[in-house]
Amino acid sequence: AASVRRLVHVGSIASLYCGPDAGTITGATPPDTLDEQRADYARAKILCDRLLLDMHAREGLPVVILRPGLVVGPGTSPFHSGLGFYNNEQHCIGWNRGRNPLPFVLVQDVAAAIVAAASAEGIDGRCYNLVGDVRPGARDFIGQLGQATGRPLRFHPKLPTALWLEEYAKWLVKRLGGRSAPPPSRRDLLSRGLMAAFDCSDAKRDLGWRPIGDKAEFMRLALGGSDLA
Repeated sequence: AASVRRLVHVGSIASLYCGPDAGTITGATPPDTLDEQRADYARAKILCDRLLLDMHAREGLPVVILRPGLVVGPGTSPFHSGLGFYNNEQHCIGWNRGRNPLPFVLVQDVAAAIVAAASAEGIDGRCYNLVGDVRPGARDFIGQLGQATGRPLRFHPKLPTALWLEEYAKWLVKRLGGRSAPPPSRRDLLSRGLMAAFDCSDAKRDLGWRPIGDKAEFMRLALGGSDLA
């Protein structure tokens, strides 16, 4: 009604299933079909993506969905939850063994994609995952983060099944205590490990997107430019 040309919705790769059996993910990969087995944050992202895509299909809503990966760089915290969870700022409990490449992306590369998506032709109704070309694993990233900050950071590898059993034991205790809560989802824990491969050639083709591909430059911006206070 206001003659807005296009809605550019910036979501998250959390709307996708990224477990070890997910294969290669592209912009055409649909949101996770088993949203009821995902945690609240991921489920909200899934439902939002579905709603917007449905509005495009039914009502012609001119929408483009961008899904950034693990965003790092100036103004962000390098202690990203995609690496694992922190019981304090020295110890990161990994979602898995921490050796798989993670879908990092620099904040300035996300900004460039947003600007491009506002004016690119012929992309209404499409989704693009924004994952850079430099993808260190959790062990590697935390090791370099420790060197950059001078902190004795440690990464503690975990198996997803072990994490799930621990969470399930906590859930049982809460249930016995009378608290009502859904049981922990193994699928959600597998997805948090981000074992899937990402192919972002569609974003590069359609948006002219060129994320920084030099590892040294990426790490300088990801660590040196982050909010390390």
